[in-house]
Amino acid sequence: MELLETLEPVAPFGVGNPEPRFVVPSVRVAWAKRVGGDHVSCALEGRGGGRLRGIAFRCADDDLGTLLQRREGTPIHVAGRLRVNSWNGTDSVQMFIDDAAPV
Repeated sequence: MELLETLEPVAPFGVGNPEPRFVVPSVRVAWAKRVGGDHVSCALEGRGGGRLRGIAFRCADDDLGTLLQRREGTPIHVAGRLRVNSWNGTDSVQMFIDDAAPV
């Protein structure tokens, strides 16, 4: 959450000010599931055990969706945008996944 708060002064993001993208190297897909028809929701886990929720939109049947759904337990590199996910009165960080690749 601290990183997202640090980025607040450079918003709003748009055509003249693109939203920052981040790479999270060598994380494991702890779990992944298809949601909302053609999206993939997942949990990414670092070597130290920290977890980051992720979602990839409109990709369940393409290469990205297949990679996320079939790589449980094996390391991948992930790229995307970090956003605050507010649900049920709780805020957490979630990655909107743009791309991923096997290690």
